[in-house]
Amino acid sequence: MDPAGTTLSHHVPDGGERFKPEIDRGQLRDLLLNSLKPGTVRRSHTPQSVGGPDAGPRQLHFADSLTLQDTDGIRAVLLERYRDWSPRLRRLIADNDGRYVDRPIFALPVPHTWEHRPTVTLLGDATHLMPPLGVGANLAMLDACELALALAHYDSIDPTPLL
Repeated sequence: MDPAGTTLSHHVPDGGERFKPEIDRGQLRDLLLNSLKPGTVRRSHTPQSVGGPDAGPRQLHFADSLTLQDTDGIRAVLLERYRDWSPRLRRLIADNDGRYVDRPIFALPVPHTWEHRPTVTLLGDATHLMPPLGVGANLAMLDACELALALAHYDSIDPTPLL
C-alpha cells in the first residue's frame, strides 16, 4: 500500500505455491534463538566501541538505547512519523494493543558484492541482497543444505581449483 492506503500490489499464490515448506520468520527466529544459551544474542544494543587485543578476546561496549518494552512510547513515535498517512493505515499502529515486536530490516547498498573469503560462509538474508519478501528463511535453509552437501562431497567448497 502507498501512504494514502491504495493497494499497489496483491499477490495471490498459485495452487502449487501453498505446498512449499514455509515458516513464519518470527517463529523460525524464536526456534533458533531458543536453541542458544540465554544471553548469547542481545538485541537493541547500539555498539559504541570494540576493545581488547586484536587476537582476542574482544569486548563490545554498547551505548544506552529506546527500550522495546515501552510500547506506548514506540506507538507515539510511529504515529508521529506517519502522521500524514491515511487514517486507515495509522489505525494499524493506534489500534494495536499487543507488545511491540522488533523486526529490523538491514540492507546493504546496491550494487554490493562480497570479497571471496574461503573461511567465511554467509547464509540466507546475510548473503542474498534483497528486501524481506518472505523467502529469507527458505533461502537460508537451502543455502545450509547446499553447504552441507558441498562439505560432504568435496574436498573444498572453494570454487577456485587448488593449484
